Amino acid sequence: MHAADVLLCDLPPDSREIFERRERQDRQQLFQRLAQPLAVRIPLFDPDRFLTRWMPLVRPLFSWFGLVLWLGVVLVGAVLAASHWSELTHNMGDRVLAAHNLARLRLRPTSHDFAALHTKLDSSASIWRPQAI
Repeated sequence: MHAADVLLCDLPPDSREIFERRERQDRQQLFQRLAQPLAVRIPLFDPDRFLTRWMPLVRPLFSWFGLVLWLGVVLVGAVLAASHWSELTHNMGDRVLAAHNLARLRLRPTSHDFAALHTKLDSSASIWRPQAI
């Protein structure tokens, strides 16, 4: 009957369906926010200006020179870690969660995120995608 448009109601059929779909989407968004309390989206600023300004300095890192530089740093780090393995692994749990290391644990994802944004900006025109909340 819905497909034939022979239902009688106070609202046009499409309006009611759109209203119900919106309510269902609102419930799903609320459930997602409650199910993942640590995944909070807070719009801070548009990163395009910042990333565009820094791109001339960062662009060489996304070339063969950057790859060779990265491989060199990783190899030196692996050799140093292997030579000091016992000191690195002794009492690791207490040292990793020490107060002076908590800021470092937070800064590492931030620097990783900025590197990912520069990679994205290098391959496309814009990062900023406004979202309705």
